[in-house]
This record gives sequence, C-alpha cells and structure tokens, in this order.
Amino acid sequence: MKPVYEWDEVKRRSNRTKHGVDFTEMEAFEWEDEVCFNPLP
Repeated sequence: MKPVYEWDEVKRRSNRTKHGVDFTEMEAFEWEDEVCFNPLP
C-alpha cells in the first residue's frame, strides 16, 4: 500500500527552488525497496 501525501503548494515550490527536490517525487519513491538503519552512536 502506497502512502498518500499532502503538502502546501507554496512550501513545495520553495523546497524545489532551495533544494532542487519536488515533493511530487515522493509519490514515485519505492518504500518497499529501501533499507533504513540507525548507526550506533
């Protein structure tokens, strides 16, 4: 099951300008294929 995302349009444009990443790209992200870990301190 894919998550549903909502965002503020002004914040989306600001993020795209500042960081080069558009929130709409999250919709294509494959969470099931990613591995996350927390390194030890």
